Amino acid sequence: MIKKIKTIYLVALLAVFLPVFTLAAFNVQMDGNQRILLPGNSLTYTLHNFTKVVSFAVDTNTITAIFTDSGNFLIESVDKSDFSVSATVGGSCEVTKECLEAKSSLFISCPPDFGAQTYVITPDTADTCSVLPGAVAPNSAVSGGGGSRVQSSPPPTLPVAQPATPAVPVAQMLAVGEPQFVSFGSVSHTVTTHSFSRNEVTVTIESEPVTLTLKIGESQEIDTDGDGINDMRVTYKAFTDNQPEVVFENMADYAEVQNAVSIDRGIYETTSRSVKLSLNVPQAANVVVSNNANFKPSSYIKYATEIDWELSSGNGEKTVYVRFISAKGSISDSSDTITLAGQPADQVEVEPETSTTVSCALAQQHAYKHANSNAVYYITENCTKRAFNSAWSYKTYFTSWDDVLTSPEDKLMNIPNDPLGFMPKGPLYDPKYGALVKIVTDPRVYLLLGTEKYWITSETVFNTLNYDWGWIEDIDPRLLDKYTIGSEINYTDHHPNYTLVKYEDDTKVYRLEPDPNDASKQVKRHIKNEAAFNALNFRWDRIVVLENSEQYADGEVLE
Repeated sequence: MIKKIKTIYLVALLAVFLPVFTLAAFNVQMDGNQRILLPGNSLTYTLHNFTKVVSFAVDTNTITAIFTDSGNFLIESVDKSDFSVSATVGGSCEVTKECLEAKSSLFISCPPDFGAQTYVITPDTADTCSVLPGAVAPNSAVSGGGGSRVQSSPPPTLPVAQPATPAVPVAQMLAVGEPQFVSFGSVSHTVTTHSFSRNEVTVTIESEPVTLTLKIGESQEIDTDGDGINDMRVTYKAFTDNQPEVVFENMADYAEVQNAVSIDRGIYETTSRSVKLSLNVPQAANVVVSNNANFKPSSYIKYATEIDWELSSGNGEKTVYVRFISAKGSISDSSDTITLAGQPADQVEVEPETSTTVSCALAQQHAYKHANSNAVYYITENCTKRAFNSAWSYKTYFTSWDDVLTSPEDKLMNIPNDPLGFMPKGPLYDPKYGALVKIVTDPRVYLLLGTEKYWITSETVFNTLNYDWGWIEDIDPRLLDKYTIGSEINYTDHHPNYTLVKYEDDTKVYRLEPDPNDASKQVKRHIKNEAAFNALNFRWDRIVVLENSEQYADGEVLE
C-alpha cells in the first residue's frame, strides 16, 4: 500500500533532543509540496516527486534517502543552496543540479532493475549554488534544457514556395554534332547527338553526362543530376525527313527541392512506398512527420536535410506532412505530394478526422519544460500534459535531453493535466522477451514473444496459465504497434511456444519450442546457465511456474 507522508517540520530546538528524524516505508510517495528545515544551516527545503523511497532521514547537516527501483527525489531551495551528493550504496541513479535566478534544485532519478541505492545529500549555506543560468550540472537528468530564461521565439522560417513545374514532353529534331537545349522550368539540359539511323539514336544529356542509345519506339529513364533518382524520360519517337525525333519529358519538379519539404527530390510518381524526404528549414531543431494532416500517428525525428520515410499503402496521390519545430518549441507546418503507382490495390479513401482533431498550443507527443522548474512534461495527442516522474521513464520516449523543448511557463501550465496521472512506458522501451503488456485505452492483454504479440483472450485463460496480474505493463500504443499479430491464446491445456517456464520444485528454467521432429508437439529446452539466459535478453521476472501435471519432452539444451 502506498503511504502518504504528512508535512514535516523540524525546528532547531527539536534537533537538540532528536538529532535524526526517519521515515520508513515501502514505496513512499508524497502529495504536493513538502517542506523540511535542516538544523545545521537553518534553511528550509521543499520536496517534490518523492516516490519509491525505502527510507528517508534528516540529520543535522544531511539528508539520506534509500531508493528502490525507479525511485526519484527532487529538493528545491529558495535560498539557492548548493548540494553535495554522494552514493554510499549503488550509485546508478542520475543526478541533476540546477541554479536559477530564484532557486536551486537537486533531482535524483534511479533506474529499474538496479536494486537499492543510498544517497547522502549535504545542502550548503545560502547563495552557494554554482551552476550558472543556462547550464546544467554534469550527469544531468530532467532539467533537460538547463536554467535559461524563456524568450519569445518566432516559428522556423519556411522558404518561399517555388512555382510548380508541370510534367511537359518536349520533342526535338536532332542532328549529329549540334548541341541543343531542353528546358523544364528554370533547368536546362544540353543534348548532343553522336549518331543516328532510322532504327537507333545515340545521345549524351548533360549537366551530369548521361549517354544512351535508343531503339526507335524505346524509352529510357535517366538521372540527370546524379542524385540517384531518375528525373527524365527520353523516347526515340520517330524518324522523319531523315532526322530522329526524340521526346524529352521531365519526371520531377526540379525547383521543388528549394521548398521546405520535397519527396524524392520532386519526382511526380514512384512505385516504391520507401521515399526520401528532403528538408530545407535549417532553423528547425526537430520535426514531426506524418501521412495524415492531423499528425496521427506521427514520428518525432531530429532535423536532418534528408529523412527516410514510408508512404501509406495503395495506389494514389500521397501527401506527407512535416511539422518543423525550433529549439524553443515554435512550429511551422509544410507538406508535399507524390503519386504512388504499381501497388496491388488502390488506396482506401478515409474521411479526414476533422471533428476529432485537437488544436493545441504546443506540439503534441513532445516533451516540454519551462525555465522556472525542473519538471518535464509530455504533451499527449489530446493536448493534455503528463509529468515524467523519472529520467528512466523519459528515456523510453526520447533518446536525448536535447529533445526537451522550452516553453513560456504560462503557455505550458495552461495545458490541462492528463487524467491518467502516470506515463505508460514509451515507444523506445525494451520490454524484453516474455513481457505482458496492454495500452491504457484497451483492456486486452498481450504476451510478447520475439517480434509477435499474442492476445490472451480471457481472464480464465490468464489465471489458468498461471500468469501474474502484477506482470502487466502499460505501454504506449506505438510500442505495441511494433509487434506483428501472432495467434490468440484461448487454450489452457498448454503454454505457447517460446514461453519461459520452470517447475516449482526445480531450479531449472526452460523455453518451450516446437518439436523439431513434429511441429504439432512441444519440447522444453533447458537454458544452460545465467550467462545464456541474459545473452538471450530474457527476463527473470517473467518465468511461468508450471503445475507438475503439465509435462513436456526434453529438447536440446539452449546455450
